[in-house]
Amino acid sequence: MIRVETLINLIQGNVDISAYELTHITKRSSELFFVKKGMELNRATNTEDISIVVYADVEDKRGISNVTITSADDETIVQEKLKQAVKKAKTALNPYFPLAEKQPVVDNRVNLNEDLNTTALKVADAISKADSFKDGQLNATEIFVSFVTREFYNSNDVKQREEKFSIEFETIPTWSDGKEEYELYKYYRNNHFDAENITEEVNAILTLSKYRSEAKKLSEITISKDVPVLMYGEMASLIVKNLEDNGTYRADVTHSSHYSIGSVVSNAPFDLTVFGGIDGCSASKGFDENGVALSQKKIIEEGKMVARFGDIRFGHYANVANPAGNYSVAKVEAEGLEYKNKPYIVIDHFSAPQLETASGYFGGEVRLARYFDGEKMIPLTSFTVTGNIYEAVKSVRFSKEQTTTTNYQGPKYFIFDHLNIV
Repeated sequence: MIRVETLINLIQGNVDISAYELTHITKRSSELFFVKKGMELNRATNTEDISIVVYADVEDKRGISNVTITSADDETIVQEKLKQAVKKAKTALNPYFPLAEKQPVVDNRVNLNEDLNTTALKVADAISKADSFKDGQLNATEIFVSFVTREFYNSNDVKQREEKFSIEFETIPTWSDGKEEYELYKYYRNNHFDAENITEEVNAILTLSKYRSEAKKLSEITISKDVPVLMYGEMASLIVKNLEDNGTYRADVTHSSHYSIGSVVSNAPFDLTVFGGIDGCSASKGFDENGVALSQKKIIEEGKMVARFGDIRFGHYANVANPAGNYSVAKVEAEGLEYKNKPYIVIDHFSAPQLETASGYFGGEVRLARYFDGEKMIPLTSFTVTGNIYEAVKSVRFSKEQTTTTNYQGPKYFIFDHLNIV
């Protein structure tokens, strides 16, 4: 791969390039693949990626084009790629916007206490401790322990650097009732190693696969149409992402936001703050794709939209003097509700959870849920729960239990009333 310094010299040598951004990512990983409890493959990978954003100005307009550098590219090929990128940028012009400058310097480092493969084997051991059920097992498991270095450079002499550590695994738990096998799916990602948490998460998904084997159809029981519905996991992340999307400069400029500054998002007095980094959230980052240093910014306070955030381009279009940057993790703070003494439904798995930002439609077909009838839990399957997120969030409530996901930290359960259950 051509050295970054050489690439920058080539870019600066092209007089038709008005500005540039360069991102250099290196990644080392240890990867383990299991079929049931037997390891099929243990491998190490090393990758390097360089991408360049080329900007070409024509009068008061600015065009953009992307260039990907490969290990096969020499200087002649790079110069030709840059030339073609300029031509392409000049064919699709946008109103001018600046690039980042005079940013606080980010230089986040991670100290690894052991090699990646040692950690990966510890992850496997933590998973195996939960895989001890008689009628349930993990059919396949893939583990990825990675160390990533991301460097950023632009034509305004902004230079940023950060290192990130992450643990990922995905597994397919299966439960047999003697006649049929029932499968679920689990994806886990964290930016630090917690053996106890991993074992708990795998134990929980295996237990849910047991419930799936026992699940009844909705038509077999009687429930109230107004029973509270608890959502968590992937759907909770989608809901938080929707709130974030509505709080961006882009949504304001394109008139796609459902909320103006000062408008009521919810009658529930919760706060939502976006952060550059949250411990446990693997989507954390020290700077955004334009090199803007990230810290934190409160977007929703006491249920009202109070501020916006986003990238430099749309921040400039929205006439923001110092755009906050493009954040990717958030924290929700709210008073927890005691809900366990009355009937409720907790949705464990949607077949494919959906949330459409424009229309507000959210929900989908339920693969597994648990209904508490006031005395006992009844596993359920094969029904749908739907609603409009903009209506539902007006009266949302939150659990006392807390959680940390890839991009979100806060109450584990979002509690909704008056959803459509069919």
